[in-house]
Amino acid sequence: MFYSLPMETKIDIFKCLNYEQLSLIKQTNLYFRDFINNFEGKLAREELFKFTIAFSNNFEKIPHKYVRPEAGNFDFALFDEQHKELNKQIDEMWSNGQQKRIPLYLPDHGLLDNIVISLSIVYNNIEEVNIILDLPTVITNKKQMKIVYHYLNRLFNCSFVFADFDQFIFNPELIKLFFENAEIPGKFYVINWIPKYNWRLKPTDTDSLLKFILDHLVSETFKHVNNPEVYAIILFEIIMRGDKFRGFELIWDKLSELVNFYSCLYVSFF
Repeated sequence: MFYSLPMETKIDIFKCLNYEQLSLIKQTNLYFRDFINNFEGKLAREELFKFTIAFSNNFEKIPHKYVRPEAGNFDFALFDEQHKELNKQIDEMWSNGQQKRIPLYLPDHGLLDNIVISLSIVYNNIEEVNIILDLPTVITNKKQMKIVYHYLNRLFNCSFVFADFDQFIFNPELIKLFFENAEIPGKFYVINWIPKYNWRLKPTDTDSLLKFILDHLVSETFKHVNNPEVYAIILFEIIMRGDKFRGFELIWDKLSELVNFYSCLYVSFF
């Protein structure tokens, strides 16, 4: 009976299930596995406790499982079959022996190699497991591109209680390349996120952070940014994305800064 239902009805039924229930159903037969995989962006996401991008030495004293994907353990033939259009784009990027160096994170800090992703998973509200994911900090070939896409796609299919962007964000241009035309958008679903206060020192970095927030972050609240009047246009765009943030916080040290911000909005849009 289920198989004869309209596609929209099937999706609505699966939307009533949580991630653990979906995982169990996927193990029952190939039809359910493929169906859930095809619509995973519309169904319940796996919830992880915390997501952090930071230097690897931040986690040396914390018990963790270290994961560094190797090309020899990756099924590139299956990837090419499942992602034909993306594979074509990647091939074109490295055609004619072109040498490219694409940073995975911003700011690149001189393209250092000791930047990692930390994922914290909590089981039964007690046990916390930390996974350190060591992806190529600088992408230099096609195989690395495919490995990075694979793991970013998995992260975008999760949700997070906390996300820490105090040191780094993902390169928005790389996310755009990977997910601009994808059925599952390249967005992080986060309840609480920690903004990158260190970026106040470099306006160009702050601009990159705000663009990342605009295009790739869905959260409960937008946190404040220093000198908001300087970024009036993009902040206005973020404010107008009412479906991405339930609350919006901007903090000024002086009343004159608030006046300047609204003045910039008026000049820019009216």
